[in-house]
Amino acid sequence: MHNGTLATHQRYTNHSDVPMPFSVGFHPYFQVTDKTQLEFDIPASSFQDQRTKTVHPFTNSFDFGQDEIDVAFIGVTSQFATVLDKSQSLRLTLNYSNSFGTLVFWTVKGKDFYCLEPWTAPRNALNTGDRLLYLDPGASLETVFNLTVDFL
Repeated sequence: MHNGTLATHQRYTNHSDVPMPFSVGFHPYFQVTDKTQLEFDIPASSFQDQRTKTVHPFTNSFDFGQDEIDVAFIGVTSQFATVLDKSQSLRLTLNYSNSFGTLVFWTVKGKDFYCLEPWTAPRNALNTGDRLLYLDPGASLETVFNLTVDFL
């Protein structure tokens, strides 16, 4: 951790003699006292509800009256996302390598957390093949995922 930023660097190497399909996802949890005080800047115009598989436009807010929110923003348009928590006077910024093309938002009603998760592919990608990463034999890929907290 340096200056309010947790930097996560990863290196994936294919040690086999055949191409390696894979995907990566991180699942950080963030403490929140009042979810209705969250403001989002997520680089996507729509999301897919993971429970119903329906796609909805994203208007930078969620209905926190639901029992669970589990949505995926697929095909994000930049490598930054922010959440402003007005009740705690802080801003969380995620920045990530361009290999991370999906952001997942998850929370449960009555719980004091939310998750904003960078993934390289949508859920179940190893079975569907959707947006998998591939490494040739002997090749490596390095990725970065950073979390920065600014107190306002």
